[in-house]
Amino acid sequence: GTSVTITGTGLKQTTSVMFGAEKASSVTADSDTKVTADVPAGAMTGKIAVTTKGGSATSANSFTVN
Repeated sequence: GTSVTITGTGLKQTTSVMFGAEKASSVTADSDTKVTADVPAGAMTGKIAVTTKGGSATSANSFTVN
């Protein structure tokens, strides 16, 4: 799928990224402030959830799948 960059803080220990109900097919914690994730087949427009060893967070805005 298409790679997207997610920015924030505390991302180095990311364990998963969800695009709505679909789990990213690949996740790379590039740094504590950046994660690269591949949008999985079947993903639909919706929120992105990032899970780390410290907890999880969901985007305020929806990610649009065209």
